[in-house]
Amino acid sequence: MSKPFTTTAAVNARVRELGITARDLDDRADVDYSTVRYFGLLEHDEATLERLSVALDWPPDHLRKLWHGEQTS
Repeated sequence: MSKPFTTTAAVNARVRELGITARDLDDRADVDYSTVRYFGLLEHDEATLERLSVALDWPPDHLRKLWHGEQTS
């Protein structure tokens, strides 16, 4: 399984778990809607991954680790 796909699946599951929408996530993370909408199709810098992680109530490095195939806690 590719890393972006795994990370995208994790983000989608977390959005459902938190009961928020993609629009809510882009507001919470202060990112453009297209960043959320096309998450798995775009490359992201570490700051964006960190903002999204925090917006999803995860540790700041969670999505970076997933994206790069590292172990998450």
